[in-house]
Amino acid sequence: MGILDEIRDRKTTVSIAGGVLIVALVVIWSQTKSATLTLNHTLFGGIGQVTAMETATAIHNHGHVLAVIDWSCTISGGSHFDVWQAFQRELKKHSEITLLGPVISEIEHGDGSPGCSSSAFKNLLEQNADVDAVVFFVSLPYWNRLQQTQRIPQRLPPQVIVVDTGLPLGHYADYFANGYVTMLIAQRRDAVPTTPGRPRTERECFDQYFQVFTPANFELLN
Repeated sequence: MGILDEIRDRKTTVSIAGGVLIVALVVIWSQTKSATLTLNHTLFGGIGQVTAMETATAIHNHGHVLAVIDWSCTISGGSHFDVWQAFQRELKKHSEITLLGPVISEIEHGDGSPGCSSSAFKNLLEQNADVDAVVFFVSLPYWNRLQQTQRIPQRLPPQVIVVDTGLPLGHYADYFANGYVTMLIAQRRDAVPTTPGRPRTERECFDQYFQVFTPANFELLN
């Protein structure tokens, strides 16, 4: 075999190996992508389900609940959409609870808040202090921002519940310490519970990655 033939054989081998590698990577990527999407939809559905269950328990399965959402909750296929839909499905199982709204929270440019603006937060709580619970599906403004702008609500409902699927920010500890949040659904901060096998149900996925923060454990947010 000549040098040119040997070179051609090597190129052919490399091309075949490269093609096989590409096919393998595509298969792995597609399987991982599919599993991730399935897990995420189940997880975010679990967040909505648990939020509704915890809300119902907090108001003793009776009363009025006002939901505050943003536009991402209305976009089909998104994670916030999954949370919002699962919350509504679960709350419908509690016949003596009336869901009000939802109120669409608009971002106020220049406010410096990650989600709900300082003015919107103050107005929403003061104007709806007579409902049994207000559930925010948007991030709350930084507590020091409320202090600086003198927009700390003077009246608020018995239950103020927040769902924040981002990293649980330390500023929520200030809300708890001052009595302006009674429950936070956010990413887990303490040890993950041991469960056999991979989490499959919505509740199992929730318990694996998220948890419920209350005045009893909010110190974990610091």
